[in-house]
Amino acid sequence: MRDPNGLPVLLRSRVYESAHGREIWQFPGGNLDHDESPRTAAVTETAEETGLARTSDRLLAVRFLPPEPSWPATKHGYVFDGGKLTTAELAAIRLDPAEDTEWAARTPTQWERVLPARAY
Repeated sequence: MRDPNGLPVLLRSRVYESAHGREIWQFPGGNLDHDESPRTAAVTETAEETGLARTSDRLLAVRFLPPEPSWPATKHGYVFDGGKLTTAELAAIRLDPAEDTEWAARTPTQWERVLPARAY
């Protein structure tokens, strides 16, 4: 998802806080359910984490992450284009406090400064 100026919107997640010792910024997302496609998971997770109903058939990237101590298996992530949000849609974001503490829109250079190297 992008803000009205085209800046990527990420969520500050507490889900991996115990593994990383801090909250981390990431796209809305999660693990696939047993019979779920990556696209369906993206739509479902975005709705659960932001309260927004977004759909997209446009795949932007496939990410590969090698194992790490907190997750000893490889991960494959699918990044879909959630589209450009209006100011009203940004104001309507409702985070799940069990998972995320805030959202932000920043330039790619600004995101590079706060994202772990393996996530950028």
